[in-house]
Amino acid sequence: MSSDSDSSSNCLGGMDFMFDSQQPTIIQTYNFPPSIKISMNVIDDDPGAVISGHYLWPASHLMGRYLTEEEGIQIFLKTKPKNIIELGAGCGMSGLVAGQVWGDAELTFTDYDFGVLTRCESNRDETLKSASSPGLINAKFVNLEWGDSEVCAVLGKFDLILGSDVIYSAAIVTQLMKTVNDLIADDNGVFIMTQSFVYDKETEDAIEKERKAMKIEKEVVVDAWSGIGEVEVLEKYGIAGEQKGKITIFRRARIL
Repeated sequence: MSSDSDSSSNCLGGMDFMFDSQQPTIIQTYNFPPSIKISMNVIDDDPGAVISGHYLWPASHLMGRYLTEEEGIQIFLKTKPKNIIELGAGCGMSGLVAGQVWGDAELTFTDYDFGVLTRCESNRDETLKSASSPGLINAKFVNLEWGDSEVCAVLGKFDLILGSDVIYSAAIVTQLMKTVNDLIADDNGVFIMTQSFVYDKETEDAIEKERKAMKIEKEVVVDAWSGIGEVEVLEKYGIAGEQKGKITIFRRARIL
């Protein structure tokens, strides 16, 4: 059993994200093929063990690469997504990329941290200086706590849901997947999730349990830890070396 002082330290450690908006930042530019450009105001440091959306997490790069490669684009080859939402958007890279790949789609960024949403909107504005699309210009920024069905009902259904490094413990899986279930379109809706660190068995089991209960199909596209994916593919996504990653697609089956 931990002492009171240990508990207090843990609580204070968990509040680190509240002060991240005061950390020094720099403007960074990221390019994705063929001509997608993202400009972002980010904290010039590695997040380490801090769970905060003010940092740019590695899985955002992985998501951006996947969405701009042939494999990602082909998910909506026949029918383009009309609306896209990013969960736990943080700095917003995944949504900013998607907003240029499918420029006419309605775009929504969500996070539980109001400060993060402010940063995300600022990154949208910075990106608009060099790139433009109706989706980016008219993007919405919404405070959303996972599991809040009332907010999800107002938001509606989405053809494409994005999540980059959104799971950091098994305890949040149920609420995340409940939100996905509330938001994913009933007819071929897709949830793409990327991760830059390996999940433990408890977390993987929780994901599997929830997605089966939701009757949602799952496909692991690449997994650098388990060796799923050719070396050339892992290299293309930048996860063949020291930086590892995994891309998982969840699909709502078509209603016949």
